[in-house]
Amino acid sequence: MCSYPWGANRFFFNGEAKCRYESLKTLTTVRWKRNAFHSNLGDNLTGLNHLDGYVSPMCFCHIRLAEGLFINAHHFFSKISKSVESSAAIAKEIGESVFYTDNELYSIVAQKCSKQYGCKSPAMIPAEAKVSVAKMMRFDYNSSAKQISRILRMEIDAVRRMFPEF
Repeated sequence: MCSYPWGANRFFFNGEAKCRYESLKTLTTVRWKRNAFHSNLGDNLTGLNHLDGYVSPMCFCHIRLAEGLFINAHHFFSKISKSVESSAAIAKEIGESVFYTDNELYSIVAQKCSKQYGCKSPAMIPAEAKVSVAKMMRFDYNSSAKQISRILRMEIDAVRRMFPEF
């Protein structure tokens, strides 16, 4: 059993999980829905199948359609779990605020500093470049003042003066 049974990721590019769903799915009854949801509000929901005590995401997610957005399982995994920049783009598109760990941010910032300034360490770029990178971190990646301070090795007060809304 997976750790988050409502999640659909386990079905992506996983023929075994899809076959298991097809062979073991059970159509939900009104009694089952009331027990599972602790309410009668779902009585009118139709076409729901359950598996392992949960309504299966295969009932409400178009897995095959979504798989068509990716070349293969490797492409799916890299885009969903490893590409921080694509996560930021998706978050902006749907209006969400995403917060990144220092490791994720450092990786992005180091790569950009290497390309733009020829310096592998963000802390070693010139002061005027740090201002530009700090703005990118703040507005493109929702970085906190403390994250900017840590990654660029800037004084926290200087960062707070740059972004008084922090």
